[in-house]
Amino acid sequence: MQYDVVERMQMADLVQITFPTEEKAEQVRQKLLDLQKEYLIELNDAVIAVKQPNGHVKLNQLFHPTAECAVTGTIWDA
Repeated sequence: MQYDVVERMQMADLVQITFPTEEKAEQVRQKLLDLQKEYLIELNDAVIAVKQPNGHVKLNQLFHPTAECAVTGTIWDA
């Protein structure tokens, strides 16, 4: 009996695109989410980073790693 082994390679890409406004960035992120729903792309996260006038950076993140870790920890501790 012969088995064909297929290895699935996982790719990790970090893409940064600059938009003129936060609103435009949100429109593009929404389009990416729509493409993901159609199984055309796969997103792990889509973050909008906005530099504030005081120099700090505000992150608008879809998936919060701390919440994910808390859930994972709860499951493993159960």
